[in-house]
Amino acid sequence: LERAHGIEFDTIDPLNEPNTPYWGTQIGADGRPTGGRQEGAHAGPELQQKVILALDKALRGAKTKARISAMAETNPPPFTQNWNASGAPARAAVDQLNVHTYGTGMRTSARDIAKTSDKPLWMSEVEGTWGAGTDFTGMEPGLGMATRMVEDMRELEPSAWVFWQPIEDAVPQAAAGKNWGSIHVPFDGTAEDTLQTCPI
Repeated sequence: LERAHGIEFDTIDPLNEPNTPYWGTQIGADGRPTGGRQEGAHAGPELQQKVILALDKALRGAKTKARISAMAETNPPPFTQNWNASGAPARAAVDQLNVHTYGTGMRTSARDIAKTSDKPLWMSEVEGTWGAGTDFTGMEPGLGMATRMVEDMRELEPSAWVFWQPIEDAVPQAAAGKNWGSIHVPFDGTAEDTLQTCPI
C-alpha cells in the first residue's frame, strides 16, 4: 500500500477488539462464512502475544517504518487485562498503545499503563448513539459525543482521539432510530444521484 499509493503508515494494529467475546463468524455447510459480526477478531492474550511477536519479526525485514500498535480493545478493562497478561517480549514489541472507549470504566488504568510503559496512548476508535431516535437538529447526539471526548481527554489522557465512523449509512440508522455517525448519507447512492435524491 505504501509503495502503490504513497501512503505512509506509522503503526499497524494487527487485531481489532481481540478479547471482546461477541465477535464471530457463522460457517455454512460448505465451509464458507454465512454471516456474523466480524468487526473484530477474537483472540485471547496468549494468542495476541503470538501475533504481535510474529508481526514484529515480519516488520524487521519489511520495507516500512511502521511499528506495532495494540491492543485496540473495545474498552479499558479488557485492554488492561490483555496488557497485564502480556510478557516482556510482547510488551517491548508494541510501540503505541491503542484502546477504544465504548465502555468507559478503568480509563485511568489504561492511562497509567501507558505512562509507566512510556508509550503513547491513542483512543483509537469510538462512536455512539445518543438521544431517542434519529435526530438531525437536536443537541443530544452532539453533546453525547462531546461528553465522551472531554471525559476521555480528562481521564484517559490520550495523545490522539479518533472517531470510528463519522459518516454513516442513513437508511439503517433511520430504520433503527439510531444516531451513529455525525453525517448520514444513503450508501446506495450512485454517480447519477444528486443532493435531492441522495440527501446528506
